[in-house]
Amino acid sequence: MLREAHERDPRQPNYLEDLARLYEYRALPLSAGDPLAQEYLRRALEYQREAIRRRPGSPYTWANIALLKTQLSEPDREFEIALRNAARLGPWEPQVQITLADTGLRNWNTLAPETRAALRANVTRALRWQDAKLFELARRTGRLNVLCASPGVQRSPLARACI
Repeated sequence: MLREAHERDPRQPNYLEDLARLYEYRALPLSAGDPLAQEYLRRALEYQREAIRRRPGSPYTWANIALLKTQLSEPDREFEIALRNAARLGPWEPQVQITLADTGLRNWNTLAPETRAALRANVTRALRWQDAKLFELARRTGRLNVLCASPGVQRSPLARACI
């Protein structure tokens, strides 16, 4: 049904994003190194890339590209561009904030200084309403030090974890 909708209106980025999600969901039950999972994630990435060509101002699509690149273990230039674009275009979008924090913290050591700066600003904004999720992500990724160094973290009741 999705393919039929896409065939009828191939310029509609929503259908491309839906197809990407379908392939990503197909990869979920498989192990990360499974060749079929990798193939599904690559297909998802292709659809997200096409969606971003159709709608370059979507912070969600940029965030999804960064997430897929993380799942594929490809923290490359495209990954960093996706992180920075998502942060710039969706600074107050809650799901974009969490996706960026997750993918950015997981790949912190490989990031360029300008990408780290964009992610620090993202974390500072997200701390206002999503501090519990951020602390959970920071603990899970072993990056509590990055979160604790963020401006405004001391206002969170969870900041005691920074001591």
